[in-house]
Amino acid sequence: MREVISEGGSLRDLLLQRVLPEFIRALAQKFAAAQKNGRLNARLDPRLLVVSAIGLTLFPVAGAPIWRQVLGADDLSLGDIRSHALALLAEGMKVKS
Repeated sequence: MREVISEGGSLRDLLLQRVLPEFIRALAQKFAAAQKNGRLNARLDPRLLVVSAIGLTLFPVAGAPIWRQVLGADDLSLGDIRSHALALLAEGMKVKS
């Protein structure tokens, strides 16, 4: 994480210039297509949904030492975090009737 997030990190340029742009655009396009097909909440911005998905998957792991201590959450496993993220995405992305 540090090598990607930090200015001058050894993996940052590789990730930002070669890997991420294509992957992120493709993911946003898949979300947009799902919206057009009525399978994804129309109120969501596909570009921001990419950011949200990354935040739900990377931050909980990278920030675990801090939020576990602050929230007294040493009992939560990676499985608990995964289940929470999947439930939040599944329910938050549903088309509202």
